[in-house]
Amino acid sequence: QEKTAMYKQQLLESKPLYYNTNEVCSVWFEASEVWEIRGADLTLSPVHTAAIARVHEARGISLRFPRFINLRPDRKPEVCT
Repeated sequence: QEKTAMYKQQLLESKPLYYNTNEVCSVWFEASEVWEIRGADLTLSPVHTAAIARVHEARGISLRFPRFINLRPDRKPEVCT
């Protein structure tokens, strides 16, 4: 309930211009938390743009089977990838 209330206060009307993704979402939030996650593998993605043109000219990299590990209150979203 606490997180739901927090995220409702951070709803945006549309995708911010500085968000670099081809993802089509019905809801957008202002970045406010940093989560530490782990994944099983990295895969090429036609939607995600991380490292685009470094491994493939038109595809980025996505994390396969991401899992939440920890909240990182010591980090700001602006300095994380």
